[in-house]
Amino acid sequence: VVVSVTEGLEPQRHGWPRPQHPATIAARDCLFEPYVSAAQVGQEIVLQNLDPAMHNFHIGGADGSKNREWDFNFGPRKERPRSIEFRYPEEFVRVRCKNHNWMFAYITIVKHPFVAVTDRDGRFSIEGLPRGKYTLSASHRKAGALKAEVVISDDWSREVDFSDRKS
Repeated sequence: VVVSVTEGLEPQRHGWPRPQHPATIAARDCLFEPYVSAAQVGQEIVLQNLDPAMHNFHIGGADGSKNREWDFNFGPRKERPRSIEFRYPEEFVRVRCKNHNWMFAYITIVKHPFVAVTDRDGRFSIEGLPRGKYTLSASHRKAGALKAEVVISDDWSREVDFSDRKS
């Protein structure tokens, strides 16, 4: 589940600073890892093949997308990683391998750095969010989105319950 701030952020005149570290999508054991990821507009996303087999990274291409479509072939483990970046926000952009039809993953692109992907137990952490009142959205590719309002104070750290919220 991708959790991100959807309301309450003050607009930044020059945009939000980009994360210093790239997001990574890797082909490993004939699967894409991670299965769900998130990145910020303009953040470097590194693509790499860690398998001894040839893989294809076909990214995007959905109808109505403002972002470009990419298509890269990677030889077995020997090719250098490649980097891409998205220019526009978009939810659940599909990454697939045209050589292995069971290989696919999804990446969500947001305007700001306040986004996280939950772990297996539904836990997440969003660092550096300024004090204030926000609406968080928890988006699942198939189940849809739920929203929750939170108020952040200096020492805020708690669970957010999306279970009884309607979106």
